[in-house]
This record gives sequence, C-alpha cells and structure tokens, in this order.
Amino acid sequence: MMKKLIAKERMVEDIMDQDYTTQYSPDPVYRKVNLAYEDYHVGWICALPIELAAATAMLTEVHESLPRKAQDGNTYTLGRIGPHNTVICGLPTYGTVNAAVVASDLRRSFPSVQFTMMIGVAGAVPTKADIRLGDVVVGMRVIQYDIGKTVEGGKFQRTGSLNGPPQILSTAITKLRAERMSRPSKIATILSRKKFNRPDPSSDRLFDSTHGHSNNSGSCDYCDSSKLVERRAREDDEPQVFYGAIASGNQVMRHGITRDRIAQELDVLCFEMEAAGIMDTLPCLVIRGICDYADSHKNKEWQEYAAAAAAAYAADLLSYVQASDGVRGPRVSSQHESLVHQSFGGDARGGDACGGNAVGGLAAGGSARGGDAHGGNARGGDASGGFAQSVGSYGGEARGGNARGGAAWGGRFRTEL
Repeated sequence: MMKKLIAKERMVEDIMDQDYTTQYSPDPVYRKVNLAYEDYHVGWICALPIELAAATAMLTEVHESLPRKAQDGNTYTLGRIGPHNTVICGLPTYGTVNAAVVASDLRRSFPSVQFTMMIGVAGAVPTKADIRLGDVVVGMRVIQYDIGKTVEGGKFQRTGSLNGPPQILSTAITKLRAERMSRPSKIATILSRKKFNRPDPSSDRLFDSTHGHSNNSGSCDYCDSSKLVERRAREDDEPQVFYGAIASGNQVMRHGITRDRIAQELDVLCFEMEAAGIMDTLPCLVIRGICDYADSHKNKEWQEYAAAAAAAYAADLLSYVQASDGVRGPRVSSQHESLVHQSFGGDARGGDACGGNAVGGLAAGGSARGGDAHGGNARGGDASGGFAQSVGSYGGEARGGNARGGAAWGGRFRTEL
C-alpha cells in the first residue's frame, strides 16, 4: 500500500510540474468537458476582434461550445482561466447600446455569472500620472460623459451615474496592489509567454493638444516635431498600471483640447466607448490598455499590444479571486481522470463540487468529499467508503477529519482521483 501511495504521489507531482510550466504557454489546452450554462461564473466582454483574440489567448483551457439559447444573438468562447470557468463574448459593433444588449443576453443565458470584465483598448489622458502607450488603466469608477442636460446659461450638466465595480473584484484589486509593492507585476511575463510583441518605443509620441494631425494618413511623419511633448525615459518597457476613473461615451474621442477639458472636469484617466452600457446591466470592472492619446494623432499601431496588456492584467487579477463555492469545474476524460485547477500564482477554492463530490486529494478505497483550497490550505472532509490518504502539502497545510489530503502548492489547488 505504501509503495502505491508513493507512486501516486509522484504521479501527482509530475502533473503539477507539467501544469506549472505551461500556465503561461502560448496556446490554451482544448478539452472536452461536460459543462452547462450554469457552470460559468465569470463573464469577459470585449468590442474589437483584437481584444477578443487577446482574451482567448489568456485561457488556460478552451471548452466546447454549448447549444445556442433562443433569442440570444451572442457568440461565445468558453474556457477556463485558473479555477474560473469563463465565458468570453465580443460586440457586433461599437457603442454603449450594443454593449448593453450583449450584456443582457449573456446574463440571461449564463445565470451563474457573478461578475463581468469589460476589457479592451482606450485613449489615454496625458496627466501628471504619465500614462503611456501600452499601459493599463483599471476603472475604479466609470463616468458617462456625454449623457446630461443643458441648464440655464447654456451649461451642460452631466447626469450619467453608473454602478461601481463589484466588491469581489475591488477586494481582489486591493490584494493585488498590496502584493505588487513587494513583487513584480506578471503582465510582462504573460505577454512574453503569449508572444505579444511591444511596438518600438519611438512610436510612442505625444503631441501638444493644440497641434492637430497634419494629413489623412495614420503616420505622424509629417506632423510638427517641435510640438512633441518631452517626457522622461522610463527605466524599462514593462506596462504600468493606473487606477482611477474612466470616461465612457458613444463617440470616439479624437480631439486633444476637448479631451483635456473633459478630463479636467471629471478627473478621468482615459476615454472609451462601451463600458457605460454594461455597468448597470451586470456587475462589471472595466480594464483598458492604452493604444493612443485620444487625439487626432491616433493610429492602430499599439492596439494589439494594448489589448493584450489589459487582458494579461485581467488574467493576473483573476488569480486573486476565489472560485465560487459549489461551482463545478470541468470534468475531463483522461488517463488519471484528474483535473489540475491552477491560477496565475494566486488562490483557488473549490475543485469538482458537482454531485457532492469535491475532490480534495488522494482517496484510498473511497473518495474525499468537501475538499477545498484557500490561500494554500487544503482541507479535507470525511472519507466516503474508506480512509483518504494524504497526497501531500506543498507550501500549504492539509487537515481535517479522516480525509487528510489535497495538495496546495503556493496557493494553487491540485486534484487527483
């Protein structure tokens, strides 16, 4: 019996090692899983094809599509990011109205979705914060700047008031920001592994807001170089993350003077076009990668990288969100009938909880029920049909009842049947 347990333990270690090395691999793993609409609890919405491609690249696994529900016009990509079963959806066209329709259909088809993230590109406001192309802005508030009324004296009074981010993501952001004070960001690592290349920094040019674009082409080669704003060189090219308010509206902002005026009034960091349509439909966090400066000099050179940077931040953030209790993980048919639940270096809770069978480790002569992992601690429950032997604890603690098992490795929960 002891030899069998040692062999099983080594097998689990091999699975862990393999998964750890591939969590940032360029391509997700395609798996056939038996999941239902109710098994997905994270929504991810984006507007542009490049944003959808960046979102899909962040998936750990890609799942098979589900049958389309009546009166749902959305097309979904299903998969897993860490322990989170995630549904990704793009918009048919730009704008807040289309975003609201897509969010409403997603909410109706996927009733277990706890929160959504609106992730894509935006135009930055040049401020003292020194936001640059390729950086990421996380929307702690979203302001709909083009909804309001004209009052006495001809003054425009904004009336757009939107919900804030859901608490589960706000607290995850707090934890992530605290850890970033002592540990480097994972965005650059994820982008490198996913093979997203950063454009030449020399193409990141900021012009004075009074200087408009000189021709109809996307190139600024003929713009007045004397109008370039001088900025101190950064120590490295890694994307920086900024937290603050995001301006959302139904038109593209591409006028420097108007940009600066609205930004001064509302204290916003960037401009985008879809978030206002989602914030009051679903609990939502807006994350934007900066691809231009919301002026007439905007072009598409930085769009792909900016979309990927925002998606990489979202993937990192999800590793700080605990998986929901009772949410079923994918059931995979494999040689070991095991599923490795991983996160991008963060915490995971859950396992396979469907049918009352949450796998918490290696069960000899029975199955361990009710196992979960939280913050690196794997707790068992009672062993059904036998005594559950310990697989081991890596960087965590295993405890509980007759079932002493589960494996925690640096905060990541692993399972083995």
